[in-house]
Order: sequence, then C-alpha cells, then structure tokens
Amino acid sequence: MAPVTDLLEHSATAGFVLSTEHRAALASSLIVLKKNERFDHVQFWGKITGTASDYYICQGVGASALTDRKSFYSTDCMNWAQLPVVHPVIAASAMRLKSRFTGSASNEFTVTEPGPAAADAPEELPEDVKALRSVEQIEEGSTITTKISEDKRLAVVVRAIDNECSTVPYGAYVKTASGSIEANASFAGLSSENAGKLASYQHFRIPVTATTPLERSAKNKTLDIFDVLTADVPNGCWTLTMGASAEAVQLRNLLWPGFTFYHVPGTHRFGQVYNGTAIRNSDLVFML
Repeated sequence: MAPVTDLLEHSATAGFVLSTEHRAALASSLIVLKKNERFDHVQFWGKITGTASDYYICQGVGASALTDRKSFYSTDCMNWAQLPVVHPVIAASAMRLKSRFTGSASNEFTVTEPGPAAADAPEELPEDVKALRSVEQIEEGSTITTKISEDKRLAVVVRAIDNECSTVPYGAYVKTASGSIEANASFAGLSSENAGKLASYQHFRIPVTATTPLERSAKNKTLDIFDVLTADVPNGCWTLTMGASAEAVQLRNLLWPGFTFYHVPGTHRFGQVYNGTAIRNSDLVFML
C-alpha cells in the first residue's frame, strides 16, 4: 500500500486534505506506533467525521497484509488506541445504526431489533455479550435492545468498509507455491488501457464469492486469488474515473460514500483512503 505522502497527494483530488499540523503529527506518530507495536509497517486508513470530533484511523500490518492487521483510532493524529475486537452478534446490531458518530469513544448507542420467538431455543452467547443485551417479551415474540459503545461501533464499520471496499490492482499480489499470499515484487502496474477497466481490480480480502469447479479450473491459480469488483451487488456500486491530473485512475464506492482508491498506471503505486461519516448507503439499489 501507499506511503502517507503519496496517499494524501492523490486523495486531495477526491476532496480529502489534512492540515499541516495533522500531516506532521502523522509523520512522527506512525513511526512511533510501528516501533512500539513491532509492525512490519503502518498505513493511514482515513478519517471518520463525527458531530463533535473526528476519528483518524490507521492500521498496523504484521507478517501478512491480508490477515495480520490491527486498527487504531485517534482524535489528534498523535495518540493512538487500538480498536476492540467485537463479537459477531454485537457487530450485526451495530450495523443497524444510522446515526452519526459523535467523536467520543465512550459514547453509547442503543439498538432495538426483533428477537427470537418464544418457541426458539435460547442463543448461546458469552456472558460479556449477554450483559449488553436485554430481551423484552411481546405478543409477537420478543425484542432485543443492545448497548454498543462508540469505539466498538467504530471497529465494526472500519472492518465493514475494509471488507466491502479494500482494493488492489490485478497482479499486485500473488499466491506462492506454499499457499501464502504475498505482494508481487515484479508488479509494475496496470497498462493505461487495463487501468480503465473495473475488471482489473480485486477485493483485498479472503474470497467470499462462490465459484464452480469449472470456474476455478479456468483461473490462474497464482494471480486470480481475490474476488473481482465487477461481481459486486448492486451493479454500478463502483465508479471509475481518471484523476484531475490525468495521472491516476480513481475508484469510488457508492455504498460507502467517501471511499477512494487510486492507481497510477505503469507504476506500482496504488492506495486507498476513507473520508466520510461511515454510514452505509443501503438505499443505493433503489437509486441506480
């Protein structure tokens, strides 16, 4: 992924600009975070705007950029706190929230949603998860009200944005003979022609799209290792444009307004940044 200077240069064309003070703070604090946590490298992820304060997010990367990542947040780009691990049940409830973040990690949200029917078997959950949920029996079944702290919700949406948006150009990563996925040292960038095609970009995540044996047999086992963006639903949730400087190609995700990916054709330079409210546009399917 791109260094901070390159990332900020290209994200400026998408309207994301950091102050001189925040740039200087990032330059020093990310080095300290990398050293203290013994990461292979640390990358700036973006900014989530709140009603009272904003969150700056970075990610520390270990041995594997794909599976060994930890996310951190800050309100001043100097002092970083690790985002918590969130139980899947709490994460599902957090994704129901549509209100803005406040910028205070200790702020608490409540989510009320339909619960199990009286005849359903009770769900086995850890005690710390049960403590966050209260069940009320109603005539039609039950409702569950869950308390979710803002830092947990922040962790959930960062992971969701990564899962739906994190992108790499085709060929930037390869699967080795041992089965590990690594950065392709010989990747020299997409051609200008291919860089203008959405099919040339893949999700940087463990694949989730089901494929048939016939489809798998037709793939390049070294390079066809991720899900392609063209399979995303709804169709049209990605836009591809040439940057204002005509140097870089930009991809934007309409499900998560504020996400921008860029690639400079003919080079190994690519990166991504998020700058928005972190509220998913679930109505997009009705807008296209």
